[in-house]
Amino acid sequence: MMRQRKRKKTVFLSPERLVFKETDPKATLTVYNPYDGPVFYRVLSNVPERFIVSDPEGCLPSAYRVDIAVQYRLDEEEDANEKADNKFKIDLYSEGKVLLGSKIIFAEIQTSKREEDSFRPTRESSVPRPAASATTKHSPRRSDGTTSSPFIIIIGLFCVGILIWPDPGTSRYTSFIEISTSHRLLAAYVLGLITVAIFR
Repeated sequence: MMRQRKRKKTVFLSPERLVFKETDPKATLTVYNPYDGPVFYRVLSNVPERFIVSDPEGCLPSAYRVDIAVQYRLDEEEDANEKADNKFKIDLYSEGKVLLGSKIIFAEIQTSKREEDSFRPTRESSVPRPAASATTKHSPRRSDGTTSSPFIIIIGLFCVGILIWPDPGTSRYTSFIEISTSHRLLAAYVLGLITVAIFR
């Protein structure tokens, strides 16, 4: 009879991908043992010189787990392709050092490049710049239409009429209209605002 092939065991771990940041180049890999008996684990890497593993191998009793601290070695000389090709392989062994199962996970290196570093100086264009017109360069007044508003002109003339209106009793034609001192002060104030708006 042919010897029955032993079935491989599934490697249970968390997370499925290790993420390292330049500001915090550390991650935690958790390996579980949901099986009846103890198993031995071993953590391998395709670039072991880039990582520091706290417990690269050990024994895991039944229904236990182990948290493995993994630290990424910062190296500014590495290019983007080298940082993207990082893998870990977790092997499970029996007491007789028989391979029970394996699993490969990837490691992601997130760079913290500042936003202002992604901008570069622009080149000066050879297209001639448009010449500024004399009206826009030496305009003495604003072009918002304030000085030519008919409404403001009417209000200004009305305020002038209030200020030059005679006092009651000085003329028989003005006895039916009496303008108080407060009204004259208000008209003078409004007329001052209009004058400032026009000659500003």
